Amino acid sequence: MGFHVTGTFTGTAHAELLPLPFPEPRPIEFYDGATVTGSFSLNVMNPYFQVGGDNYAYFFNGPGSSMSVSYDIKGVHFDYSSDMAVILLDQFTMPQPSDAVTIATDFIPKYQGASFQWSAAPGSLFDPFDPNSLRLDGVAPIAFSAYFANADAKIRVGVDVAPDGWSFDTSPVPEASSAVLLLVGFALLAVWRVIRR
Repeated sequence: MGFHVTGTFTGTAHAELLPLPFPEPRPIEFYDGATVTGSFSLNVMNPYFQVGGDNYAYFFNGPGSSMSVSYDIKGVHFDYSSDMAVILLDQFTMPQPSDAVTIATDFIPKYQGASFQWSAAPGSLFDPFDPNSLRLDGVAPIAFSAYFANADAKIRVGVDVAPDGWSFDTSPVPEASSAVLLLVGFALLAVWRVIRR
């Protein structure tokens, strides 16, 4: 059984121009300081190790997994997804001990891509460098932040999210067989009601 979470967030954009050789479609002031709303979804299945060190480890999300995140700024929509997202587990000691989980569309989404991150007290998000132990139990305070880069818009945007500016749901997704059985049950019930009339 993998880890599943969906959620929404609202924050403030900190935007800067990408160093690309064409005029920006909109001035950076259009985005910088604006309100950002968004949503995210993550299914972690069969993650496998890529590279790591004493206080970090990178994994690829495995077969059957998915990740998506979207951002809306002043009516402009940005949408990203990946079925092989990168999972980065960090353990920080400065400025104070904390753990962080970063989910990204690829290793370095510098010019095109997106990421979101949770950070909390040590031991509250995962067991040491084990992506199969990911958890958001709401017991310890969890900070959320997000980022995206879009080459067409010529921007990269960090999103500052207040502690009460995001919410999440870790209810498991029904397995395909369960969903099919549920649909069949509804269909039989509808037929039975028609016959009774």
